[in-house]
Amino acid sequence: MSSKGLSNRIKLSSYDDMFSAEENSGSVNEEAKADGQIVEIPLSELHSFENHPFRVVDDDSMNLIVARNLLKRIRVQVDTVQSGREALDLAKEKEYDMILLDSMMPG
Repeated sequence: MSSKGLSNRIKLSSYDDMFSAEENSGSVNEEAKADGQIVEIPLSELHSFENHPFRVVDDDSMNLIVARNLLKRIRVQVDTVQSGREALDLAKEKEYDMILLDSMMPG
């Protein structure tokens, strides 16, 4: 099949559609959701994660700082470690609702 025939069957969003600053009003478009499309959900419609424990694992200290500052905005408890070994050791001591792990860490 030629690439021209294939391009007619693939539907891609434009850059403006993906990164627009416009707010969605109302609830999530159920048709788009059922279609498996990516939809923007206002924060007000999400379950609160306030005071939930999150763990961030990354060998780059700058990534840990950025992640901690972003997660503080939604008022979760954030613990950071710089190795998979530390993450496993601490997981024995405390239960976490979510662990964000850098999958490209060495070792």
